[in-house]
Parts: sequence; structure tokens; C-alpha cells
Amino acid sequence: MSRKDTDKLIMTEFGKLYEKRTITQVSVKEIVANCHINRTTFYKHFYDVYDVRDQMENQFIDNFTNTIKENFQAGFSIENVSYYFVKILESNDPYFNVLLKSPDSYHTIDRLTEKLESFFRAQMAIHENEMTDYILNFYISGLCSMLIERTRKGKKMSSEQLGGLLETILTKGMYVTLEQYN
Repeated sequence: MSRKDTDKLIMTEFGKLYEKRTITQVSVKEIVANCHINRTTFYKHFYDVYDVRDQMENQFIDNFTNTIKENFQAGFSIENVSYYFVKILESNDPYFNVLLKSPDSYHTIDRLTEKLESFFRAQMAIHENEMTDYILNFYISGLCSMLIERTRKGKKMSSEQLGGLLETILTKGMYVTLEQYN
């Protein structure tokens, strides 16, 4: 088995456990038993279970931010935000659901929020001050909350509907949008 295939196998088995448990409840022993590999093989690929999660998060966050970068290259607009939000939802990133359904999803969201904040600051030349901190936190937290809500509820709303809802909230505001759907 190639290194890449072994990494994928270990991450997949870790993901099955991590989706239902906290990181402290996932053991290397259980992962290697499920993968039918020995501990030595695991440790050739990963330092520990935290390293597995970190590598999954890195891949997920890189895919997420690359999609956002495409938005800026296409020219920033509310419509593009909605389109790329839908694109992220439908990206079939293998770790998307695992990381957002996990009881420890706050760890992933914190890392994603930090990465997106620095990205937006760099792309839009946003100065760091108290007001911009609040604005970015509100915007990024809202996007992440929509992702988590949809993921945990099992995708009851289509990606296009959720993208349209996001566009309406961003262009018309919360009160108008609530009146429309209430």
C-alpha cells in the first residue's frame, strides 16, 4: 500500500471514530485494529491522534480557503460569495462532514475562523482594530454556523437554497429575511 493510501485509510478510520467522539476518546489502538495495520505503521505516518486530526483539518481548511480565493479572483460580490459558499458545501471534501459533526468541531472552526480572518484582512487590506475585529468575527462566525447547522442536520436544505438564503441575509438584512420566511 502506498504512503498516500495508508494515510487515507488511517484518516478515514479516525474520522469514523472522531465523528461520534471527542479526540480524547479516540485511540491509536482502535484505529490500527480497524485498519488492520500495526502500530509501527501508524507511527510512521502520524505522531498521534491529534496529528491525524491536524492533518485532516489542514487539508479541509486549505480546500476551503482555496475556494474562497477563487471568489476573490473572480471579483468580489455578494452573488459570488453565495456561489462559492454553495461550491464549498458541494465540494465533497472527505473531511468536511467529519470535522464539522465531531463533538470537538469547535477546534476546526477556531482554526478555520483564524485562517479566514487573516485571508480577508490580506485580500481586502483590512486594518486591525476593534471595529474590524467585530465585523469579521460576525461575518465569518455566521458563515461557519450555517455550515455546521446544515452538516449536523443532515443537509435538509439544498446547497442552492442555503446559498440563496445567505445572499438574501447579506443583501437585505436579517429582519427582512425573517419576515420573508416567517
